[in-house]
Amino acid sequence: MTYTAAAAPLSADLSSLVILMILALAVPIVVSRLPYIRLPIVAGEIIVGMAVGKSGLNLIQADPAIEFLTFFGLAYLMFISGLEIDFNGLLRPLKVAEKTSLSSQP
Repeated sequence: MTYTAAAAPLSADLSSLVILMILALAVPIVVSRLPYIRLPIVAGEIIVGMAVGKSGLNLIQADPAIEFLTFFGLAYLMFISGLEIDFNGLLRPLKVAEKTSLSSQP
């Protein structure tokens, strides 16, 4: 009885995933070495992603692994953005507005 390997569940062409991995490693290094630009690393990654994705050079072909990374990356970006929110800074203008409105009533 001979055993033949079944096809991998991901696409056989992993060039898109390899391109993504190389860019994910290279972009932070390049952006951090260019101090005169002063671009956040995340913004650099988004710009490069747009350049090599569907809206740019179209080097990345969509497959299940890429789709998962897309949704996971967006969820992670939203999570990190939520951690950066200063809720006390958001509430200060409301407290000032409340004091102003209460002091102007007869």
